[in-house]
Amino acid sequence: MVNNNVRYIHNCVGLYFCFLFIFTMGFGTVRTQLSGSFASCKKEGEIVKVPGISDNPCITCICMNRIIKCTQTTCPSTEGCYVVLFDNFQEDRKCCDVCKGCEYNGKDYNSSDVWYDNTDPCLQYTCQASVVTQSRVQCYTPCYNPVPVPGQCCPSCEGCYFDGRRFNDGDSFSLSTDPCVQCSCQEGSVSCTKQTCPLLNCPKEFVYNVSGVCCPKCKGERKIFNLPGGRCFFQKKIYNEGRLFKPDKCTRCECKAGTSICERESCPHLSCAEDLQLPVSGSCCKKCPEKKQCIHNGLFYMHEQQWKPDTCTTCDCDNGLTHCQTQHCDNTLWCPQGFTLQFDDSECCPTCVETRAVCTVYGDPHYRTFDGRMFNFQGPCKYILAEDNFEKSFSVRVRNDARTSSSYTWTKMIVIFLQNVRINLHQNLRVKVNREGVKLPYKHNEIPSFTIEHSGHMVVLNWSRGLTVTWDGDSFVEISVSSKYKRKLSGLCGNFNGLGFDDLTGKDGRLYFTGEEFGETWRYGSRSACVIKPDVPAESQCTNNTIASLRAKKECSFLLGSVFHRCKRTVDVRPYYSSCITDTCECPSNKRCECESFRAYARACAQEGIHINWEPVAPCAAESKCPVGAKFKKCATPCPKTCDNYNKIEPCLKPCIQACQCRSGLVLHENTCIPPNNCPRR
Repeated sequence: MVNNNVRYIHNCVGLYFCFLFIFTMGFGTVRTQLSGSFASCKKEGEIVKVPGISDNPCITCICMNRIIKCTQTTCPSTEGCYVVLFDNFQEDRKCCDVCKGCEYNGKDYNSSDVWYDNTDPCLQYTCQASVVTQSRVQCYTPCYNPVPVPGQCCPSCEGCYFDGRRFNDGDSFSLSTDPCVQCSCQEGSVSCTKQTCPLLNCPKEFVYNVSGVCCPKCKGERKIFNLPGGRCFFQKKIYNEGRLFKPDKCTRCECKAGTSICERESCPHLSCAEDLQLPVSGSCCKKCPEKKQCIHNGLFYMHEQQWKPDTCTTCDCDNGLTHCQTQHCDNTLWCPQGFTLQFDDSECCPTCVETRAVCTVYGDPHYRTFDGRMFNFQGPCKYILAEDNFEKSFSVRVRNDARTSSSYTWTKMIVIFLQNVRINLHQNLRVKVNREGVKLPYKHNEIPSFTIEHSGHMVVLNWSRGLTVTWDGDSFVEISVSSKYKRKLSGLCGNFNGLGFDDLTGKDGRLYFTGEEFGETWRYGSRSACVIKPDVPAESQCTNNTIASLRAKKECSFLLGSVFHRCKRTVDVRPYYSSCITDTCECPSNKRCECESFRAYARACAQEGIHINWEPVAPCAAESKCPVGAKFKKCATPCPKTCDNYNKIEPCLKPCIQACQCRSGLVLHENTCIPPNNCPRR
């Protein structure tokens, strides 16, 4: 039985004398005839000398469990070694023949040992049959952007992919065109080196090559006596200590302490065919013919260099010839719901990316959830609009106020909690942070980091973790969240799970069928915070007032006109028109309420990639830009009264224009309407 290169002797385990036992050794066959009974021992672990057995240096007998057990060592092959040392009979006989090793810088190495210089990882040493071969490692990099590795000679290429194959960590492989290039995959990167073959210490006529193997080998073996005086035996000659010699034109050797120390020039990997390789003057290595450069659009490029003339084209240079490939985009690319086509200047073709979800609250108030469900809810209290259920990172809340009665309300104030910071967005675009007023633009540099700034006639809060809140300072609010909050939100804006049918799920987990019942579950705070006004019949002012009804339809018809024509096939305008009618009918006499619906519809169109510039032509939007004391008119005088001309009577011959005009009894001064008595004296 052989186990772990050890042959156990069964027939004589525990026996002094038994049967005829034969040991087959590397130096012949020893026959010992034994007879008798089992042999016992007393001292556990003691090496026991057994007559007729222990004379063999490859057999060791040990006392185990009070019985003598003997084992025999299996010797490694010395095939290919031409400096196998004879026994030194002045010393104990050794078991196995040994291929002579090397001595370098006072340290002994076994034959076939490989080591590297402590200060230069590219300097390699190999001991082979009493010859030390010193050579420099030549690197091969199969990529254009190799990454240096500290403490390692050769850089690595990211990704364990090579020649169309994927390799796992720990895998090694060689080039099919050059078996001397060895590559390995370590920690997801490939590193390759060109192997330098050690100098062989056998006559040239005994050197042979194996197909698919980088280095040649020696055939056969030879035994020699260890030479005295530090002499070296190399191939067929003996060299004295300190003698320099050159086995070939690429190698220089010196005999030191019985070891031939040889420096050998190493050659890099060549990508060209062997019959095209050219000799290099003064070197043992060859080189490939120089490749021609390429000229493209007046610029020079090296052989094998790649470049991109534009985002859709990739070119490479092949020995003076330029090859270009153009990527073609799919013009029929369609994105599913919840995704939008995104164009990136650094990419050739657009890709579908998950869109930010948007919740909109406007008018009396009307709600459009993150998943597109629309409902109405006229609660006069404080409510949770949207909050993060999982990490509790943010919460957006609203405070509603009643109009003519508790049945008709509007959004009066926004309260945003970002971790431990409170932000209040008040009427007329006033902003408070932690209950203190701030001027815009405002940047909060501490954690959490956010900004608040003006954007047109609105205030926008941006939080770097994917939250944007837009407020118009009146009753319009919009919340935009990134896709990372999908299925993590709750509140009046819904749960953002991509399904609109379950958006009316209350705080109690029940699914409601009306906005009024659903909305009440998200009320927070006490009833004392609610604005309760005397109830009036819950019917529109337009119900019994034909003039009011006609006025509402006239103002809201702007939604049905040509301004929004491009969007009507993509976003249904009907719910916004209906909301506009409701808001306009219940609008206080000093307000223009139709603009909320216009703005909500325009932003819904923008989410679908249809941007409409509606404000310059909408009367309600233009009026909001008028100075205090002025009113927007479609036919305003082009010759307004000012502090300079209010006492003059002059005809105005120009046609009327759409503009802001001061109310009767006021004159314009520095973009403000004031009584004439307040004009500065001259």
